[in-house]
Amino acid sequence: MSENEDHSWLKDIRKMDREDLRAYYDQWAESYDETLQSWDYQAPKQAAAMLKPLISTEATIFDAGCGTGLSGLALRDAGYTGRIDGSDLSPESVELARKREIYNAVQVIDLDKHPLPLESDLYDATISIGVLTYIKDMRGLLTEFCRVTRPGGYLLFTHRDDLVAEQDFLTLTRELEDKGLWKKVKITDSQPYLPGHPDYADNIGIIYFLFQVN
Repeated sequence: MSENEDHSWLKDIRKMDREDLRAYYDQWAESYDETLQSWDYQAPKQAAAMLKPLISTEATIFDAGCGTGLSGLALRDAGYTGRIDGSDLSPESVELARKREIYNAVQVIDLDKHPLPLESDLYDATISIGVLTYIKDMRGLLTEFCRVTRPGGYLLFTHRDDLVAEQDFLTLTRELEDKGLWKKVKITDSQPYLPGHPDYADNIGIIYFLFQVN
């Protein structure tokens, strides 16, 4: 799939069921990096920079929804040398991520099926960049992120600004804080998401959420 093909469906991704979503990303995997580069996608680098002051470069990290491995690559480029594990819904994307040889382990996981097939308190940090758009059970997934991340560790994830408002997502984050799962470290203002994408550039931004697990 070339960067010149129509990706306007991205705005309405929630209309796709899980198997259609998996199939689309399988088809897109080979040209995914090139397309995202043409859209000036900077979220993985931004996320790595946000995490860098908080945890050791030897920390263990779970990249949830890793796609072809752009966030894992950004973490390695930022100097992280510890264990990084990845997962994605798309088997083709997972295979490309594995070929980068930047992950210690990478596997196919549907983040909407809980519990995740991971041990508790396994990671020093969990990141999930550009993934929450696709999630139906948001409360369940965020709770699972807390479970697989050690107390004192960090969660860093992004969400589209239009969906944050539509889903009253900030209320959910406060509810999880009130339940004692985490404490807020930082929630950014809306940032550019895909500046080179004709539908996203001036209409849809991204918000970064950073929490510390209790």
